[in-house]
Amino acid sequence: MLKLSFKVSKEYDAWILARFVKSQTWSEFVFYHHPNLKSLIEKMGLAKGLKRYVNDYHKKNKSLIFKKKESLNEDWKKINDSYETALKNLLEVSGIFNLKVTCYVSICPINPRFLKEKIFSVYFKKNKKHSLGTVAHEVQHFYFFHKWRQVFPKLKAVTFESPHKIWHLSEILTPILLSSKNIQKLTKTKPEYYPMYKKIRIGNLDIVEHFSKRYSESMRKGTNFSDFLKNCYKEVNKIRFNK
Repeated sequence: MLKLSFKVSKEYDAWILARFVKSQTWSEFVFYHHPNLKSLIEKMGLAKGLKRYVNDYHKKNKSLIFKKKESLNEDWKKINDSYETALKNLLEVSGIFNLKVTCYVSICPINPRFLKEKIFSVYFKKNKKHSLGTVAHEVQHFYFFHKWRQVFPKLKAVTFESPHKIWHLSEILTPILLSSKNIQKLTKTKPEYYPMYKKIRIGNLDIVEHFSKRYSESMRKGTNFSDFLKNCYKEVNKIRFNK
């Protein structure tokens, strides 16, 4: 059974913003959405600057953030059970899998997931469709890696994270899986994927298009999902990703 709790937390926002502000890849994206944050950090230091900024931002935008939390909670309630059923059927998840996850409605424009802690976030400025799409995307990761552990019980959890190839594979397959008819009936939003995958070409297709073709071929042949994952794992290990 899938139980999803939606929360707002200034502590989470300060923590997650700190992670991305310290990242060479993501810091400028954060500052683009929060242009006053950079100067405040330079003036007060990372910890104090973030604490001041997050407190002030939440105070000014409290009603909008909590309104988003409530509306997203109501929107997701309508599809939660149907989405879980569709996802378990799609991934061929066997046995009982009770999942309790917390979704933080956040001021951070980047929406990571943390498998061990069972948390992820959604940027509060996203519209309804994009918000539901993000929730569907992140929830799918928890089910995907549950299935992955069933198929590959000896692989370590550290390989589920960037920059490992299993992490790449999970991000490549997610938009493919979420494009299925039963999922699309619920989310009504076209799944997106990282722009970097558009640059990785296999023949005349980008890497997501390539694996999408593999998935369609496998489903037509009646290949079970476990064997499909095994084939994907063999193939993705031959692909070179930029770090």
